[in-house]
Amino acid sequence: MKTIWTPLGLKSLEQTTNFIEEQWNEDVANVFLDRLDERIEQLKLNPRIGLFSYLNISLSFN
Repeated sequence: MKTIWTPLGLKSLEQTTNFIEEQWNEDVANVFLDRLDERIEQLKLNPRIGLFSYLNISLSFN
């Protein structure tokens, strides 16, 4: 499965990464990006963990 970034998503990622670099350093930003890549891979392997479901909401209130 291929990851497709929207222009807004890429801009947000760039802003977030720049903020992390400014507040901490490039190493911390790289850790963030590595962890993000890990989460994206998890979603690729298990896409249903990222789906919003009204059924899940109704079950949680019962």
